[in-house]
Amino acid sequence: MKEKLTYTTGQKVMEILSLAVVVLTALWMLISWSGIPDKIPTHFGFSGEVDSWGSKSSLLVFLAIEAGVYLLLTMVNRFPKIWNMPVEVTQKNRDFVYRTTLTMLCVVKLVIVSWFAWILRVSMAQKNLSGWALPVFLLALFGPLIYYLVKCVKGAKLLDAMEESGQDRGA
Repeated sequence: MKEKLTYTTGQKVMEILSLAVVVLTALWMLISWSGIPDKIPTHFGFSGEVDSWGSKSSLLVFLAIEAGVYLLLTMVNRFPKIWNMPVEVTQKNRDFVYRTTLTMLCVVKLVIVSWFAWILRVSMAQKNLSGWALPVFLLALFGPLIYYLVKCVKGAKLLDAMEESGQDRGA
């Protein structure tokens, strides 16, 4: 039986924003293509300094990776049975666990495609990244991951405990 997930308003907004970031990045690159220098940064060190240069066609590879990540995470969102859950999914906690995990995946997708868009923008402008760019990205990525994983585990355990104690009966 296929699990049918419905998206909350917040999840829908994140999905629309993620798609918009990918599409707008591609459009911006297309519109700007003739003005992009032939030699652009292709890699940045931990401090944000450019440590590798290449042709502007490498931007297309980076854009393809951004779009690929978007598509992959969009497909993963549609198949909750393949998700590696941090808790046992029971009939009682299934909706909570799936909704929490779906929100986490939506946030992660938005963070990743936004990061790719930012890197592309910086490369197109032949600039260094700020020294704070990597720490901010890592915090933006792992902060929600940790938050939603903890929320998922605690919420699922609470729902299962309520079922065992009979607190969910009656209403």
